[in-house]
Amino acid sequence: LIMLQSRLNCHRIPAVARQQNRSLVVLAAKGFGPSKPKVVQGCPCGSGTPYKECCEVIHKGKKQPETPEQLLRARFCAFTKNEQDYLVSTFHPSYLPFKYPDYEGDAAGQLKRDVAMACTSYDFSKLKILKTEQGSSADEAFIEFRYESVRKAGEARTGSRNTRVKAAPQERNLDGSVKVAPTVERSRFVREDGHGWRFIDYTLIEYPEWMGEAKEAELKSRQQAAAPGSSS
Repeated sequence: LIMLQSRLNCHRIPAVARQQNRSLVVLAAKGFGPSKPKVVQGCPCGSGTPYKECCEVIHKGKKQPETPEQLLRARFCAFTKNEQDYLVSTFHPSYLPFKYPDYEGDAAGQLKRDVAMACTSYDFSKLKILKTEQGSSADEAFIEFRYESVRKAGEARTGSRNTRVKAAPQERNLDGSVKVAPTVERSRFVREDGHGWRFIDYTLIEYPEWMGEAKEAELKSRQQAAAPGSSS
């Protein structure tokens, strides 16, 4: 009996230790145990910096883009984050007659609707800067870039009242996979005192079918600008 009791004592865990073990199990179950390192995704603009330290400060007005490329990246990221108000603020006034050369209604209102449609109907990714060039002065720049877009599935939200609208069906390839559309664009940016860099016009080099209207507007504006007697 003495030997049996000695063996039992050797395997007996003190009450305090048992309580500590229970506490550790409960804490681990609640997520208080050793935590896995948090993966911080890079900004959608492709800079490699977290969004909060990159384009978010620009979207919130805490910082202004210092270069045309920073503005382009902030604009691209804004499409992925549905930052419609910020996007509208980045257009130069001359963009309206360029994009809507024959529009007889409220061109500024139509611009807002077009921005809302793009933000809520498509996913944009894989921005890549191809070429950056200075224009006729230090206050003009051209950037050629590439990205991909995919039509979103389900419902989208658009308009100033966050109206829910039915999205068009996703475009698919012959094998049934969702169609990814590449776009190559050359954008022009200008800088003015008090406003910084702004987006003024574009040239679509490679584009998906849903951008056909934008290409037609671009061609019409350039034809009008080249016509005899044009002030442009």
